[in-house]
Amino acid sequence: LWVVAHADESMGSREVLLGRTIFIDHSDFRLEDDPSYYGLAPGKEVGLKHIGLFARCDDVVRGPDGAVLELRASLDFNSAERAKKAQPKGVLQWVPAEGSVPLAEVRLYDRLFTVPNVAAHDDWLGCINPASLERVHGALGEKAIVECTPGTRVQFERVGFFVCDQDSGARGLVFNRILGLKESKDKAALAKGAS
Repeated sequence: LWVVAHADESMGSREVLLGRTIFIDHSDFRLEDDPSYYGLAPGKEVGLKHIGLFARCDDVVRGPDGAVLELRASLDFNSAERAKKAQPKGVLQWVPAEGSVPLAEVRLYDRLFTVPNVAAHDDWLGCINPASLERVHGALGEKAIVECTPGTRVQFERVGFFVCDQDSGARGLVFNRILGLKESKDKAALAKGAS
């Protein structure tokens, strides 16, 4: 059992169970490593966010079609001592398998139009972004997410800021992205430039 605490103590802390199985984002693993990649790869070590442990990928289990089904990794419980000398390049977010909560749907909204000034175009329908909504199924959250009710705002690390949708109910929780991380960085840069 690990206590996850925020740098801002006013945000509190919570207990997270670290069991034998955890889930990471599929984009955090590659079969082929390269110097610019900070994620996990065979034989490579990364940090696990919020708990200060290092994990090394020891084995990759593949299905009959060659698809990656499972990663077998080892944890270094002496990571705190080793971190004083050197830390891995990458630090991954993770969700414990035990107690994780499947989300019914995560909606990733993007810009509605493909051009900044729709009024300058005769065919405004031709300017609609066909990728303005991506629906993600199969996402998992920590057990604390079940406390969310419609209107609750949360941050999904490395993805953006979300609000629990009123469509949440018996089929599970639904979240809508209200601000992507790139957007928040762009807005911060604009605000800084304006001052």
